[in-house]
Amino acid sequence: MTHNANTPNRDDVAWFLERLTVYICTFNEHDNIGPCVAAVRANGCRRVVVVDASPDERTAQAARAAGAEVLRAAKGLASQRQRAVDHCQSEFLLFVDADDRLATDCAATLWEDMRANGYAAVQARLGVWRPQSYWQKAADALWRLCLFTPGPTNMVGRPALYRREALARAGLDISFDGVGNEDAALSIRLERLGYGQGVGRGLSLRRQPASFAENLAAWRKYGRGDAQLIRRYPAKRAAVLSHLLVNYPLRRSWRLARRGAGRYAGYCLAMGLFRFFFMAVALTPGLSAKAKEKK
Repeated sequence: MTHNANTPNRDDVAWFLERLTVYICTFNEHDNIGPCVAAVRANGCRRVVVVDASPDERTAQAARAAGAEVLRAAKGLASQRQRAVDHCQSEFLLFVDADDRLATDCAATLWEDMRANGYAAVQARLGVWRPQSYWQKAADALWRLCLFTPGPTNMVGRPALYRREALARAGLDISFDGVGNEDAALSIRLERLGYGQGVGRGLSLRRQPASFAENLAAWRKYGRGDAQLIRRYPAKRAAVLSHLLVNYPLRRSWRLARRGAGRYAGYCLAMGLFRFFFMAVALTPGLSAKAKEKK
């Protein structure tokens, strides 16, 4: 992607890049980390740190070969991110997943959005990297047609640019390690501190699960994360339930249909209802214990 008239000028970008560190949290991403780091470096980002929790050295070796520094950490996305925040000495911190492929002006555009709107956190717009299956095309349609409209929000996902000061004050909630929804927990903590959050114009394409089984595993994880949100932040209970039972299966399905992508409404319906089911299981002690026994 080339720069456009809305992209900051080169002098401004150089100032920003000198004050930016990019962190990529990984676990067994040796086949994936190289292209991710290459896309980050194509943005002009010089400080790239891989926070690796893999049991062997293959991911670390691939990261170093791609030009990144490696920081070891215990497994758990929230814990790995907290390790990144504690390590970071830069004014700005950009969290990127190994599955993300940033467009070449993504980082600079996110910074311009942050500066123009006074955000402490700003997320990139998302699309799916080379969608092939129904599930990948459905996720791409949902993201492009229904989600990630640039503007203020109370929920920032990944990839996202942060002011390090805000992250240091908010901290990561490590009780979300292994259950998903670390992003939502962090956004709640930032919101409570009064920090502005938004969706920016920068674009990233993400590698997405191709099969129903892979998506089901992801929904199970996020359903457990939804349950943890309710436990940790009970004031958000109504918002979580509305998200799963109204936003995904109804509003977003209808919006896809109105935009000529109704064939993907089943994806939204399945995501909302399966996440609700797995959340309910996690919140019900007897069902949750039986689910663990089956594993």
